[in-house]
Amino acid sequence: MTDLIISVNPQLDGYNFGLSPKVRRELSDLFPNALLVGHLFVSYETKWDFEALRDRIEEHILPFLTGVELKELAKYFKRVVFFNPATHSEEHTISLEAYVEENQLVSR
Repeated sequence: MTDLIISVNPQLDGYNFGLSPKVRRELSDLFPNALLVGHLFVSYETKWDFEALRDRIEEHILPFLTGVELKELAKYFKRVVFFNPATHSEEHTISLEAYVEENQLVSR
């Protein structure tokens, strides 16, 4: 199992989440019927609003971006890494294994 890398780019009024061409190809190979979305922008009123939701928002972002439910993603990926390409750093990670085992996302 590998990590699923989601790019995350902070903006002034939200975050842009995306899939690289390499990740899109990998997901298309694994899930040929999935409807992949290239980018998703999540806006917020205040940065604090988003930070309060961050640990729960992946439940909605991941299926929307990938077109695949979390339990299906967990069969192929151990973790999801939200990577900021501008800073070359991991912003946030979640364990998909824990989601399947406990039916909830575990943020780190």
